[in-house]
Amino acid sequence: MSLRRNSLLLAAACLPLVALAAGMGYGQSAGERALETVPGPWQGNWRVTRDDPRIRTLAGAELARLHILQKQGSRVLQLQWVAGRAMCEDPVGEPCEWVGSVGEVRARQTQTGGLTALLVVSADQDDPFTLRFARRPVVGEAVQGTLSSARGDIRWRVSIERDAQ
Repeated sequence: MSLRRNSLLLAAACLPLVALAAGMGYGQSAGERALETVPGPWQGNWRVTRDDPRIRTLAGAELARLHILQKQGSRVLQLQWVAGRAMCEDPVGEPCEWVGSVGEVRARQTQTGGLTALLVVSADQDDPFTLRFARRPVVGEAVQGTLSSARGDIRWRVSIERDAQ
């Protein structure tokens, strides 16, 4: 290759790096970073487990995994969930049709800093579950709450903690 061609190839390869160093068109600008929203206290990944004496393993106790988006100062949460094995009425029986159910709902942070969310797990839209926690756990803590059906035939004690993964 000629020296001129090598110089052109080197210049073309370095051009994006020069633009990046100059702050031109790559990544967020300082103005864009200033407009970013600070996350609220519930934002992140959470694990909800069911408290049932028949359940012997952590994997068997997993009722749901939650991914929550929240803006600082807002009591409105965007909650995405995936149902685990403990969502079944008989947690030690065969996995039911609810395992693996997914959904996305708007949830609320309560006045006390807790959480209330409506989860439509089954095909019966008239009997959703309500997930409630009186307060948000601090780091390394699990907080007790309830999962209950709208018809009242299901009411389980559950715990929520921030997911370490």
